Parts: sequence; structure tokens; C-alpha cells
Amino acid sequence: MPEFDQAFKEHYRVSKKFLSLDVPCIESYPGWRQRKKMIADGMTEYEMMIESGKFFTKKEFKGLVRDVVSEGVDKYLIMNNYVSLPFRLLFLERYLPDWVRKLTGHNIGVVIEKI
Repeated sequence: MPEFDQAFKEHYRVSKKFLSLDVPCIESYPGWRQRKKMIADGMTEYEMMIESGKFFTKKEFKGLVRDVVSEGVDKYLIMNNYVSLPFRLLFLERYLPDWVRKLTGHNIGVVIEKI
């Protein structure tokens, strides 16, 4: 949805204890590649958002979280997750250490614990 910041604020407002949000990260190799293919296919920004969600940079996403979460009141953890490798190399994914996946994974997400 185009109003992702308003939607996130509303989800945060109505959640009681925990909130998890996960979005595509343009800085990951799979995210960059997927976005590049969509552009080559002639998709508009809006069509790409409908197809795969809004692509965020880590800086944009961290800024959004900081704007929404009550700083110093609630605890949150931001990290990349899911696959890090191109499709043809997925058989290697299970051998990747967790720290590699957290740095280079396809999506970026946050888990918020409301206190």
C-alpha cells in the first residue's frame, strides 16, 4: 500500500504486546535483482509495490521504525532475513552462518516488544 508509514503506525498503535513487520530490502542481492527484472519488464513503481511490496533501503526502514516506535520505551530488533543467495544457488543456503543471513537476507524486518 502506498501509505506504508500510516499502516505501520496503526499496526503499532493497536498491537498489545508484539509486532513484526517484514519488507523487501533493495540492498540485498535477491531484492536488487528482482527489482531490476521488474524494471526491465516495464513495471511502474506502483505495479512493483503491488507485486512485491515497497522496496526499502536499510536506512529508510530504520528511520521508519525510529519514527514509529517509542524510543527508550519499547524494545525492537531490526535485521535482514530469509534467503541471501540467487535461486540457482539455494542448495548452499542451509550452509550459510546466521550472521551472513542477517546481513544479506532478502527482506529487512523488525520485531517490536511493547513494554
